Amino acid sequence: MGLTRGDLLSALDLVEQMLDIRTFAEVEDRLLPGIATLLHSDLAVYHHCDLAPLLEIDIFWPSDVFRPSLEAYSSVMHTHPFVRTFARELPKIPVTILDVVSAREWRASALFAESHGPMGAHHQMTVNIAGRLPRVRAVSVARASPAYSLRERDMLNVLAPHVRATMRRAYLLSTGYLAQAVVPVVDRVVLGRHDPVLHLPDAMAARLTARQVEVLHLVADGLSNHQAARRLGVAPSTVAKHLENAFDRLEVDNRTSAVQLLRPM
Repeated sequence: MGLTRGDLLSALDLVEQMLDIRTFAEVEDRLLPGIATLLHSDLAVYHHCDLAPLLEIDIFWPSDVFRPSLEAYSSVMHTHPFVRTFARELPKIPVTILDVVSAREWRASALFAESHGPMGAHHQMTVNIAGRLPRVRAVSVARASPAYSLRERDMLNVLAPHVRATMRRAYLLSTGYLAQAVVPVVDRVVLGRHDPVLHLPDAMAARLTARQVEVLHLVADGLSNHQAARRLGVAPSTVAKHLENAFDRLEVDNRTSAVQLLRPM
């Protein structure tokens, strides 16, 4: 790792600021600009994605830069080099556009011409912070120039686990935040405890407690009862009881059936 003492101190300062972030609004106002500043970037995005079927919901910073390109981006997002790369395997370290496609191919693409070029995202770097295929939860930064360096990649890699913890906290503590859906349609959706990829229609949400929703969310992410119990700081038997009660209220027999009810798109 080619990071200096100054780099690590700057990263530590941002990590300390992350400890106070509790909501998606603070993710937009504090986390994303903090990451962008540290990595000398003009743009930063939190991506909440499914790759099958294709879904993308984003928190942008600064939001006004992205709005003019949303319709164009929505129509060509499926061609993004990161989508193709992530569909095969989730990278364990940050990747840049030029890691997965040549500069010539990138600048000749419809995505660059219609979306990224006009908004100044000539160079982009992203890191997956959670999820397992087909789910992706990632943070990206972008700028016009220069290309991202190995040092900046190392810096984002150092931040990644702390960003992951911050986003988990936001999902659990936010009561609702109006995020931007860009695929399959450009629309506004609510991020919060009721994850839009694991969304509870109002009629179902009314039947469940907040804790039951949290448990179902963790189960849908593939956690066992014991893993969910550790995450929530409760006994596995408590998780099992929450699931049993949730299944009764949703009128299903198992976790697979429950998760299938929670997918809106």
